[in-house]
Amino acid sequence: MTDKCNLVFELHQKVGYPIIDHTERKKEKGKIFSYPYTSGKESFRKLIAFCDKHNLDFAVRNDDVYFPGGGTVQIIIEKNKK
Repeated sequence: MTDKCNLVFELHQKVGYPIIDHTERKKEKGKIFSYPYTSGKESFRKLIAFCDKHNLDFAVRNDDVYFPGGGTVQIIIEKNKK
């Protein structure tokens, strides 16, 4: 991913809350993590469109590492490997 700071800013602007919440960048892994509590179909549509535009992929995991026991999920956004 090029210029991750700008990409995270654009992610917040174009996709936004509730699906983009509690974000962090893992520079050594080249990934962006989001830990939302909830999200719906329209948020996923925005995330898919954003990822398609920037040649990114994402995965949703139930690893509640941000707030254990608090009901968050983990969304991992990274460069498309295909």
